[in-house]
Amino acid sequence: MMRFGSDSDCLWKDIISCKYNVIGLPLIPPPPNSRFSFSVWKDILISFYKSDELGMTFRNNLALQVGDGKSIRFWTDKWACDLPLSFKFPRIFVLAKKKSGVIADFRSNFQSSSLQKDWVKWLGSGDGLFSSKSLRSLVAPDFRSIVNWEKVVWLGFAPPKVEAFVWLLLHGRVPSIFSDPSLSSSFNKPNLNRDARCSWQPPPMGFFKYNVDGACDKAGKCGIGGVLRNHRGSILQEFSKSVGSGSSTLAEILAIKFAIESFVNSGWFSSSSSRLIIESDSKVAVDWISFPSSSNPTFSNLVQELNVYFINDRWMLRHIQRSQNTRADILAKSGIG
Repeated sequence: MMRFGSDSDCLWKDIISCKYNVIGLPLIPPPPNSRFSFSVWKDILISFYKSDELGMTFRNNLALQVGDGKSIRFWTDKWACDLPLSFKFPRIFVLAKKKSGVIADFRSNFQSSSLQKDWVKWLGSGDGLFSSKSLRSLVAPDFRSIVNWEKVVWLGFAPPKVEAFVWLLLHGRVPSIFSDPSLSSSFNKPNLNRDARCSWQPPPMGFFKYNVDGACDKAGKCGIGGVLRNHRGSILQEFSKSVGSGSSTLAEILAIKFAIESFVNSGWFSSSSSRLIIESDSKVAVDWISFPSSSNPTFSNLVQELNVYFINDRWMLRHIQRSQNTRADILAKSGIG
């Protein structure tokens, strides 16, 4: 479901949209109709639109985020406030000459963003990206609570074949070392936290180091910050600014982008011998920029643009611990405003 909103120019999405008459390739597909018959896609939509705890939790934690404004309908989608604009301002909507169209069609009211396409943000996690783990934590906040598997197995969370398999598993009819799914509810995770006592280290002689960070508040407003230092640890440049609404992952990527642009436009970049290390405490952002094919399709154009800078030995991008990035973290939070 989340990939339907993030994947673009994909054959599977085109086939589903054509087969089930999903007009305009919306970010969130409409409810199923009689044309769906029996299919896996219908089962997915039924689970999504069902008026139960899972369906309501899923829908209530989705938010449309404006990028280029070409996939979000100006009047009828919920993007600027808690209701579609046609419901929030009914009198204005009645008087409006143009009652259809996407945000980009209303150019006098909208300034397009070249950073990304419109996308669906997942409010259930700090980075704005969906994961089954974050959904489970919303439905069952107590990680150690025991789930009544026999009660939920037939609620339509999965296709019938998967439900039947889980039912057999529950009753020990499937040869397996782990024959009781409830064990997963009480599984204790090992402590994977690394030593947090590490502090920032200056770069080698001949290098500059830019530490960057991104941060967002509960309302989704984001800021970025960064600090450039030389091999002596002297601060040469700092930035702290707002980047509007988004997700923490987007803010982390934009912080790296702004650091690159700041360094390129500085006098230190003009030297052919200057070398730069950029450090971020976001492993996701670093991995995506280093390997664009692994990124979320929503951010693919942006990370590919940044990847170009790190294909030679003059530029390096590193993931570090948060304890090594305290100054950039303070600047990012200050940038939220």
